[in-house]
Amino acid sequence: MAPGVVRDSIIECFLRLGREASIEEITNAVYLKIGEISKSSVRSYLSLNTPGLFERVDRGVYRLNGDAGITPSLDLTSSPKAVGKSTIFFDDAIEWLKRQKDNSIHA
Repeated sequence: MAPGVVRDSIIECFLRLGREASIEEITNAVYLKIGEISKSSVRSYLSLNTPGLFERVDRGVYRLNGDAGITPSLDLTSSPKAVGKSTIFFDDAIEWLKRQKDNSIHA
């Protein structure tokens, strides 16, 4: 699995829901996005990135940290969004990579 796939899927889950979510809800959303994922992997990622990207609001319930620069109103279907040191693109990963390769050849 490529680096950042789990992170991006978790963030997308929160953005689509627009609210806090249980680990089970997040795991199900990530599974639908990327396929097989263990609940412990999701739990671990959330735990390691709290209080940075996420806030724990109750046992097994998290939400995006408002100080992380990501808000539920973030529109992923428009232009790329800067989030901390990352940039989020809503695109097909393979097609995006192909376009990057094509652009670098002609630059």
